[in-house]
Amino acid sequence: MKKSYDTLKVYCNVNGFKTESILFVNPSKSRHLNVEFFLTKDSIYSLDTVIINVKKKFYQKKDTIGYVASEYIDGTERKVKDLLKKLPEIDVNERNGTVKYKGKEIETITLDGDNLFGSNYTLATKNINVDIIKAVEAIDNYEENELLKGISSGGKVSLNLVLKENKTDFSGTGELGLGLLNDNEFARGLSASLLTINKKQKSFFTLTSNNVGVNNSPFVFENGIKTSEQRREENYLAYSVLSSLSSNSSFGTERGNINNQYFGNFNSLIPLNKNLKLKLNVYYLKDEVSGRNFSEQVLFDSESGAVTSIFDNTTFTNKPKYYRGDIDIKYRLNKRSMLSFISKIQNENSDDYRKTNSNNDNFIINLNSRNNFFKNLLEYTYKLNDSTVFQSHIHYSKNKLPQSMNLNMQSPVNQSERINQFSEFSKDYLSFDSRLIGKIGKWKYGTQLEFYINNNDYNSSLLNTVDLSNNSVNDLDRANVSFSN
Repeated sequence: MKKSYDTLKVYCNVNGFKTESILFVNPSKSRHLNVEFFLTKDSIYSLDTVIINVKKKFYQKKDTIGYVASEYIDGTERKVKDLLKKLPEIDVNERNGTVKYKGKEIETITLDGDNLFGSNYTLATKNINVDIIKAVEAIDNYEENELLKGISSGGKVSLNLVLKENKTDFSGTGELGLGLLNDNEFARGLSASLLTINKKQKSFFTLTSNNVGVNNSPFVFENGIKTSEQRREENYLAYSVLSSLSSNSSFGTERGNINNQYFGNFNSLIPLNKNLKLKLNVYYLKDEVSGRNFSEQVLFDSESGAVTSIFDNTTFTNKPKYYRGDIDIKYRLNKRSMLSFISKIQNENSDDYRKTNSNNDNFIINLNSRNNFFKNLLEYTYKLNDSTVFQSHIHYSKNKLPQSMNLNMQSPVNQSERINQFSEFSKDYLSFDSRLIGKIGKWKYGTQLEFYINNNDYNSSLLNTVDLSNNSVNDLDRANVSFSN
């Protein structure tokens, strides 16, 4: 050895033998070490099978990707929407509750494969507790009508909530939150929900009440905000000439509004027999949303030193009442044909109040809006063969939207003025269409023959109590009749 060492360990590695070593303590320099190893043959084991268990966050089957809920939950989630926000390629809109998958808005959210909520799927995301969810399945090429599956080229997407096995018979939750607001008024957040699922029926019931600015309903009453259902029914709805007087807050409704909401909903899917299914949805909403906006501008003249203040102080209150009932009946005539009937009756009444004080000039507005909507849809589907389907629809809807507004302008300098405005839009829509849908290999095609009548009536009047020359009356009637293929 050319160097000195405190300790020296020598290893001997030979293929097929166990590794051996010898330790020398304080070996002297220039000493020659003769090392002799006795090797033992290593043992060889033959394994028939090696199993590696790995927890998967998702699974895939055809057009469906399933996200395992337990792999994305960390204990901070309460409702389904909290889980959806954490899933890849799924986005939740905080303002209106709509959900998108891969950038496309979903059609609905099903419960173990059954479409219990329809377009108002935010009932599921806002009110169903996350602890009963086993997985969330994202479905491409979704089609509720089973006769169209694999043939329709609608490109719809949906989500399916897979429930835990021990939670599918009966699940009920209740929540209670109490506190104090700044004015020492009681703050409350109450909710109760009940989910029952068995071989005969599926039902979901929820009842909520709060005064902390939370909207637990699927309906939105903010200006410029539409639900997915309203966008789909846009062709059948009358136009609202006078917009709601409430103000949209950049801080969100939870921080920008004070409310007093009562909301109830009942959904039930009942198979009357093996060929006949009935779905019933009932909604009730009563709310009182109030808020205040204050802005001030201070102008300073550097030459004269004069200071001018311009301010606007606005308070508003919106009191909506909403009643609605939906019926959906599906009757399987035979293996190749199905008849569906959907009916919807809706009544909405809203009272808006807005007062603005602008440099001691007062502007007071009262607006009453009523929205009555009635819709019927009859659908017949016949599957000619495995690649061709014939469909026919008859649709009739009527929407009547009367509004009345009173504007009172009060000024300590100028003369006070009152303006009364009445507006009523009504719309009748009748359509009939037939279409043939099919596929040839990977190619899908569709042809349609449609006839519709669209009748719009509009009546309005404007009364100025000071300047009578500004008074006016409108009486318009417009009808469209179209035939296309």
